[in-house]
Amino acid sequence: MRAIDRIRSHTKRMIKIVPGAVNRCLRYVVFTFDLQATFSRRANYVYGDGDYVRNASLELAAREIEERGVPGAAAELGVFRGSYAKLINQAFPARTLYLFDTFEGFDPKEFHADREQGFIKKADDFTDTSAELVLRKMMYPQNCIVKKGMFPESSAGMEDMFAFVSIDCDLYQPTFAGLTFFWERLSKGGYIFVHDYQNPLYSGVRAAVRAFCGERGVAYTVMADMCGSAVVAKPL
Repeated sequence: MRAIDRIRSHTKRMIKIVPGAVNRCLRYVVFTFDLQATFSRRANYVYGDGDYVRNASLELAAREIEERGVPGAAAELGVFRGSYAKLINQAFPARTLYLFDTFEGFDPKEFHADREQGFIKKADDFTDTSAELVLRKMMYPQNCIVKKGMFPESSAGMEDMFAFVSIDCDLYQPTFAGLTFFWERLSKGGYIFVHDYQNPLYSGVRAAVRAFCGERGVAYTVMADMCGSAVVAKPL
């Protein structure tokens, strides 16, 4: 008997012995395809192109924030061309989104300070952007407030509380300043994502997170995304 015939014979016997096996397999196949379709719809909504883990983590954090009723606005410090800000805007369609950036690239003093400390291994150019370009990407631009300029000076007079914050500054000083400012204004149950924590090209981010959290006794964890983002959450 050929091997294929033996397999067919064995399969027929198994179906007779375990009549529910086929139905269970079919249900599993249908469930798998339905799950894949769900992921596909979510991918089109919030995952977008780029870092799947980072983008998916944003969606999960947004779900937690909404389900727990955590109050506050959303913000991104270090917007560049708005790719991640766009996802934040989609994830929080009913919340104000503050966009903090110089929209002119790195501040020369902060850049040179990190270079002198040996934090920078690569000099990227982040000047190719504008507030207008970023706002054109937003699904809910009416919810966005642009705060152009050096941080924390650009936050002067703000009294808002925040439920979600993304910090993506690449340099030590603005990262430390961002954590200092937003931690005090982070609602209980809120999250701060700090991009590039494990990025060896901009190690000032890791130094800033460790310095801030060490001084304040704040716990953080590391995300398994492309650049090993740090995640800070304020307990309820």
